[in-house]
Amino acid sequence: MDADVLAALVPDWLTAHPDIAWEFADTTDAFAIDLRPASDPSRCARVVAHDATEIFSYSFAGYYTAEFAYDLDEKKAVLEEKIGEAVAAVRGPTQILLEWAGKEIVRSAIGHDAGGQPPQQFTTSFPLSRLWWRLRGGRFRREVLVFPPIPDSA
Repeated sequence: MDADVLAALVPDWLTAHPDIAWEFADTTDAFAIDLRPASDPSRCARVVAHDATEIFSYSFAGYYTAEFAYDLDEKKAVLEEKIGEAVAAVRGPTQILLEWAGKEIVRSAIGHDAGGQPPQQFTTSFPLSRLWWRLRGGRFRREVLVFPPIPDSA
């Protein structure tokens, strides 16, 4: 999957974000990067590049999104984009909406205001899980998580 090539690019991309602490995390079939604001390490986003399936994802506080990429240039662009999204999420201000069906998240949405721009919202939904829960007569529970901006974030 070109994992070594992609992993070698990560340090250069993250030099643009000196306020973000990061490290490679151990996984079995992928390489993962944990990103945290240096001033608030409790906020952690994870970016994952799966070797076998060519899926690039990031997750933060219950929100999850994934994208496919196939050729090397596309993989580089998607991985850099996921890192940028994760950095924006941990810096805040970020609002996350989680919709639960029992103990399972069946929909998540994230909105964040990066650099004073109008908030952008992205939604991930798991329609089969939602449908199955609804057919069984289950009720959904919504949870909203709010992360204020990290002071002095660039």
